[in-house]
Amino acid sequence: MNINIKQLFNDLNITRDNFDWDIDDYYYLREKLGIETDLNAESLLDQAEQDFEAGGQGKFINSITNAKRAIQYRIDELIEHFGFDKNLGNQKKIEILTKIGFTTRILRKVSSARNLLEHEYKLPTE
Repeated sequence: MNINIKQLFNDLNITRDNFDWDIDDYYYLREKLGIETDLNAESLLDQAEQDFEAGGQGKFINSITNAKRAIQYRIDELIEHFGFDKNLGNQKKIEILTKIGFTTRILRKVSSARNLLEHEYKLPTE
């Protein structure tokens, strides 16, 4: 079953001013719709935390990479469930989420650390 959340919000006259839900509501909805994946944002974030706690250079390399994956996963879920194509570019996704009322500040912080790591080959500081 595929549901277009954007259309549902329009039909129910829900705007970001009266949009109030938390993460438990989101997972309840996913469960009721029968949406399952092999990975999810929580498992990726758990892995990022484990990588960081393991220490060494891997704590930066792996934890940042997995944290970025967790955030990107959540962004893709939101984009798709609001009725947009998850294959849009990242800038467009962020623009959509910002207009809906979600903040993407944490994504910029993690992306900045990942870019330092992957494009400048420098380890970020703690």
